[in-house]
Amino acid sequence: MFGNLKCGWKGFIAFKSVLLILCLAVPAGASNNETDHCGFLEQTLRKTDITFPGIHIYWKDRLRLVSREKAVKIQIGGIVMLDTGYTGSDSELERGFPGLRGYNTDFRRLRLNTFTTLYDTVDIKFEIDFARIREIKDIWVGLRSLPVVGDLRVGHMKEPFSLEELASSTNLTFMERALSTLVFAPSRDVGIMCQNTALEERMTWSAGAFMLTGSFSDVGNAKDQLSDIFGYAFTGRITGLPWHTEDGTRLMHVGLSYTYQDRNEQRESSWLKVSALPESYLTDKRLVNTGLFLPAVCI
Repeated sequence: MFGNLKCGWKGFIAFKSVLLILCLAVPAGASNNETDHCGFLEQTLRKTDITFPGIHIYWKDRLRLVSREKAVKIQIGGIVMLDTGYTGSDSELERGFPGLRGYNTDFRRLRLNTFTTLYDTVDIKFEIDFARIREIKDIWVGLRSLPVVGDLRVGHMKEPFSLEELASSTNLTFMERALSTLVFAPSRDVGIMCQNTALEERMTWSAGAFMLTGSFSDVGNAKDQLSDIFGYAFTGRITGLPWHTEDGTRLMHVGLSYTYQDRNEQRESSWLKVSALPESYLTDKRLVNTGLFLPAVCI
């Protein structure tokens, strides 16, 4: 199959793309064998180095396109994660949640993303997930290194809440985030956010105002979500590094996140609901679900 892919230029690009996605799918905590395979893929992809008039195409962690004067920089990447497993349950749990027990296999993440930088000043990110449903994850525009506020972003993005929630899925220890994060972290919404560092980068802060829209699932429903929002949120996060050794092997890192949500009291579906899957997307059974309550909430 690989021989056929290499016969033509388009086939060569397709082969490179497969290796690109597979390499990006290996998490930072992978085993030695997995990292060896990723190292082989990385060495293969590094051979991609093509120069056209006005543009340079090469591989460095992901596919990169750079204009002649580096005024435009484009990064193209992706994530593929396949999840398979068996869910066990006793007879009582099976009576309460029929169909919970059994083997399941599913694409947990199947994402394509681009990150564009213009004149080292403007950043543009777009990411879409094709696993299960087409879902826009990130679509925002940002300005770098502004006075006082630092970096400014506008669009659909993660609210600055929880270290685990803000970390990339490729850097998680397990396939899913912890149950407490899944339940309480607000994740992505549409809004405006600024973030910066202080004290010689030993402290970070970020703050933003957001419309509660949730993720844009099925892509085409973004217009409906923006015109009929659940409410508004004000979210902030501050972190500090009070102590660390010179070699950086030992440190103390502390952080605090806060969010206030003002939800539409006249719209019952806008009320808060605490609900989460059991740290696995192999089932759609939610073992804990409070139902709707509280039109406004602080976390």
